[in-house]
Amino acid sequence: MEKVVLGRPTQHVGIGSGHGYAQSPESAEFAGQGAEHHITSEDYQLERGLKSRHIQFLALGGAIGTGLFFGSGAILSQTGPAPLLMGYLTMTIVVWNIMNNLAEMVTYLPLRGITVPYFTGRFVDPSLAFAGGWNYWYAYAMLVGAEASAAGIIIEYWDPGVHIAVWMIIVIIVMMLLDIIAVGFFGEAEFWFASIKLITIMGLIILGIAIFFGGGPNQPRILGFTYWIDPGAFVWYRAEGSLGRFLAYWRAFVSAGFAFIASPELIAIAAGVTVAPRRNIPKAAHRFFWRSAIF
Repeated sequence: MEKVVLGRPTQHVGIGSGHGYAQSPESAEFAGQGAEHHITSEDYQLERGLKSRHIQFLALGGAIGTGLFFGSGAILSQTGPAPLLMGYLTMTIVVWNIMNNLAEMVTYLPLRGITVPYFTGRFVDPSLAFAGGWNYWYAYAMLVGAEASAAGIIIEYWDPGVHIAVWMIIVIIVMMLLDIIAVGFFGEAEFWFASIKLITIMGLIILGIAIFFGGGPNQPRILGFTYWIDPGAFVWYRAEGSLGRFLAYWRAFVSAGFAFIASPELIAIAAGVTVAPRRNIPKAAHRFFWRSAIF
C-alpha cells in the first residue's frame, strides 16, 4: 500500500523504505519537455557543478587505473592471453548491465548524497543495503591505499632517491584536497587526470601494434600471434588440462573485476552534484561503456 499526496513526500510501505515524491500533471509535463525537474527542494540540493564530460571521465578514469596498468601484466604471465581477453570481455558485459541499471535509477532519483546502498535498500531490502554499505566502505578504504601505493611505485621508479612513503603521503594529501574543494574544480581535475590515462593507454595500444608488426628494437620478424601458438593461448593455473584452463579464466576474470571496481558506481555518487542529471547521466553511462570496451 502506498499513500500518495501530490507534490508532497510519500511514505512507502513494503519493499524497501524511504521517501518518494509524486509529480503533479504540470510538473510531469515540465519534465517531459526535457527541462530539469528537481525531485527535492532546492534548499536541500548540493551545488551541481559536474557536466557530462566530467561524469564520463570520472567513471572512465576509475576503470583505467591500477588494475589495468599493474595487474594485467602479471595476470597475462599467469594465465595467458586468451583467459585475459575473455575475462575482460566478460567483465565488460557485467559492467554494462550495472551501468544501465544504475543510470536508470539515478536518472529517476538524482538526489543529493545518493549511494548504491540507498537504491539497494529502497528497491530490494535494507539488510542487503547494510551489507553493501560495509562492502563499499571496505572497497574504498582499500582502494585509497592501493592507488597511493601504485602512484608511489611509479614515481619511485623515476626518482629512487626518495622513500616511497613520502610519495604516498603526498598523493593522499592531494586526493584529500581535491575532495574538499569546489565540485567544479574537482570535476576539472578528474577530467584532465583521466585524459592523461587515456593518452597513456592509447600510447600502449600503438606500441603493441608496432611490436605486433615487428617494429620493436632487435625484432627480426613480425611477432604476430607467435605466443598464442607457442607456448599457447592458455597457461594452466593451479591445475593441469581443462581444469587448469578453467581456473585460468576465472583468475583473469577476478583480476578484470579489480580494474573496474567501484568505477560504474561513481556515476551514481556524482548524480547529486551533476548539472541536469536526467539528461547527462544517461549520456555519460552510454558513452562510458563504449569507451571502456575499446580501451
